[in-house]
Amino acid sequence: MRDFLSHFICRVFCLVWEALPTVNFQDIEQGEQLFRKVEALSDDFPLMVTEYWSGWFDHWGTEHHTQSLQDFGSTLTAILNRSASVNFYMFHGGTNFGFMSGANWDFKEITLKTDVTSYDYDALLTEAGDITEKYRIARQLIYEATKERNRPEIPYDTPKEDWGAVSIKQYMPLETILTLTKKFSENGTIPMEMLDLHSVDGVDFGGQRYGYILYQVNITEGHNLTFTEFPRDRIEVFVDGNSVAILEGMVDNVNVNISRGRHTDTQPKGRVLDILVENRGRVNYGIMGTTILDEQLKGLNNNCFLDGEPLTDVEIYPLEFDDDFYKRLSGNHEWEVYSGQTDLPGFYRGRLFIGYTPLDSYLSMKDWTKGFVYVNGHNVGRYWNKGPQQTLFVPGPYLRQGFNEIIIFEQHKSNNSVKFQETYILDALQVDVGHA
Repeated sequence: MRDFLSHFICRVFCLVWEALPTVNFQDIEQGEQLFRKVEALSDDFPLMVTEYWSGWFDHWGTEHHTQSLQDFGSTLTAILNRSASVNFYMFHGGTNFGFMSGANWDFKEITLKTDVTSYDYDALLTEAGDITEKYRIARQLIYEATKERNRPEIPYDTPKEDWGAVSIKQYMPLETILTLTKKFSENGTIPMEMLDLHSVDGVDFGGQRYGYILYQVNITEGHNLTFTEFPRDRIEVFVDGNSVAILEGMVDNVNVNISRGRHTDTQPKGRVLDILVENRGRVNYGIMGTTILDEQLKGLNNNCFLDGEPLTDVEIYPLEFDDDFYKRLSGNHEWEVYSGQTDLPGFYRGRLFIGYTPLDSYLSMKDWTKGFVYVNGHNVGRYWNKGPQQTLFVPGPYLRQGFNEIIIFEQHKSNNSVKFQETYILDALQVDVGHA
C-alpha cells in the first residue's frame, strides 16, 4: 500500500508540476529498479542519475570506504547503455575545513556517527584534485559511449611538497584560553545555541554555532555527577584541573564519581568542576517522520546534576574558535615555553619557514590524539587518532613564503612536532588508541 501511495504521489507531482523524476544509487541492481519506476510514470521522462555514488564518506572509527574499480566500471557501463544521463557524486573529492564536517544519526545503534575531515569519498579526483584510476576508467567508458572524436588530454597532478617536521615551541593551557573568550554567568547549564553570543545593537543573530563549550562551577561538596540525557556530543569532566571522565555515545543517566581530585583535609574544601563539551558536528540529513534535524542543541541542557541537585551559578565559556578568537590567540603574549608532552587541553604552536612559493601538502597528525589545527589562521579541520584519517590536506594558498604559523588544539595528549608530507593517509584505522 505504501509503495502504491508513494508511486501515485510522485506521478501526480511530476505530471502536474512538470518535475523531472531522477534517481540516486551506487549499485546497478538497485538502479535498474529505480529506472523502471521512472519509466512506469511516463514514457516521456528521460533517465537521469542525479547522484551516482562513486564512493562514500567516512566516520571516525570506521574503515575508509572505497568502491572497487570493477564495480564502478560495470555500473557506469550499465548506466550509459541505458542512454541515461549521469552526475557523479562525488566527481571531485573535497575537504570539510574548519568544523564543517557533519554527522549522521544511526537509528539502529541509537548513536551519533561523525564525519571525518576529508571528503575524499573515493571520488574520481582526490581531495587535492589529482587523477585516479577511477577517473581514467570513466573517461574511457564515456568516450566509447559517446563516440567523441577528440578526447582532452589527462591533466597533470598538482605537485606536493614534503616540508618536514615542525617543532612545537609554545604552549597555552586551558585556563589562559578561557581569558580570551566571553564569559556568561548563568543559573544553570544551557546549550551553546541559547547563549546571547552574536547580538548587535540589541538584535539577536543566534548563539554559539560550532566548536566547544566549557561549563565551570565552584563546588564545596558532592560526589556523583549525573547526566540525565546523553552527552551532546562529547564530554570531558575535570575536577581541579584533573581529568576524571570522558563521555560519548548515546546513553542516558550516566554517573561520574568526581571524588577523585578531591583536596586533602588540610587544604580548602572548595573544588572547581569543569565540563568541556565538544560539538562534533550536526546531522545533515534525516529520515522522514523523525525530528532529529530539530533536536541538535549542543552542550548541556540543564541535564546535569550533582548528588541529585542541578548545577547552579555556572560560568559558561563559549569556545567557538572563530576568526576573531584566532586573532586574540595568535597575538596573545601569554604563551608559555613548551617543555614536553602534556595530558590536558591546550594550544600548541610552531613555525614553518618556506623559502619559495608554497605547494600543497598534507599534515600528519599520527602522534597526536584529538583536536583541530590552524595553519596561518585557517582551520584545516579535525583530527582523531581513532582513524581512519591521519593526515589533513593543506592547500598551497593556505601557506605563504616565509614563516608560517601552525597552532594545534589538542584535547588529550600532545607531541613534540607535526610533519608535513607529500602523501595522504585516509585508511589507517586504529583499534587501541586510548582516549577513544
